[in-house]
Amino acid sequence: MLSTWTGDNPCRWRYVACDRLDGENQRVVELDMNFRDERQEFSLSGVMVPEFSKLRYLSVFRIGALNISGSLPREYSVLDGLQQFWV
Repeated sequence: MLSTWTGDNPCRWRYVACDRLDGENQRVVELDMNFRDERQEFSLSGVMVPEFSKLRYLSVFRIGALNISGSLPREYSVLDGLQQFWV
């Protein structure tokens, strides 16, 4: 389901949106893990990993209807640019 999540440029991955800093550099600003489209609906389950806190410029984070358990990692508190968090 995340077959496009390969390579070293996450801005080319499906469900990831980036903005451009300059001619060569981009940063991840949106992560949409709701995984819905017209043709199919995907599902992930498990716990939220602290590594998402490394996406320092994230402004929109959607986890939607995923089967997530546990509490949010404390590390997410560094995401001070987060404007929308959809659970």
